[in-house]
Amino acid sequence: MPQGISRDADGIVEFNRRLIEATADLACCFKPNFPFYGALGARGVEALQQTIDAVPDEVPVLLDCKMGDIGSTAERWAHMAFAELGADAVVINPYMGSDAVAPFLECGDKGIFVLCHTSTPGAADFERLPVEGSPLYEHVALKALEWNRAHGNSGLVVGATQAGSMARLRQLAPHLPFLVPGVGSQGGDLEGAVNDGLCADG
Repeated sequence: MPQGISRDADGIVEFNRRLIEATADLACCFKPNFPFYGALGARGVEALQQTIDAVPDEVPVLLDCKMGDIGSTAERWAHMAFAELGADAVVINPYMGSDAVAPFLECGDKGIFVLCHTSTPGAADFERLPVEGSPLYEHVALKALEWNRAHGNSGLVVGATQAGSMARLRQLAPHLPFLVPGVGSQGGDLEGAVNDGLCADG
């Protein structure tokens, strides 16, 4: 935190409001990370709500919490993210299948970004495993395409550190939005990510 701002929930809200005011005309969205607020307890969740409320209506809020659970629990997650907190989109863990994703898809005016080929070293543990001749992340991309054809609100999380796969995923999903983490401290290359991930229509 900058000097003069406390490190408690009140300080976080103050810092976030300043950041939003300074950058709202430049930002394509704001992406608060739910666990950092939840770790502060009830006051932290309130701070998250205050942060989301401070974002101008024309700038979307993408809640980063990597949700993914059985249907009834997913319904509660979707209600919390969209109806209670007011997020415009969420990050989804798809590995429990369609029933875990359906409650979010059915909120047609909201968006989901599906973890596909992430920027972390652990991506090699599961995401790259071969399944019927293709890495698992390609199967995830194809399923997200299927969901998007039905609901029109899906995108993919593709790490900027995964230069070898991003171009292939763009071939498979030429029009899906990509959320691209990993630029900067994780070592992802911004220019390469733009070149590999850009849609044909720009």
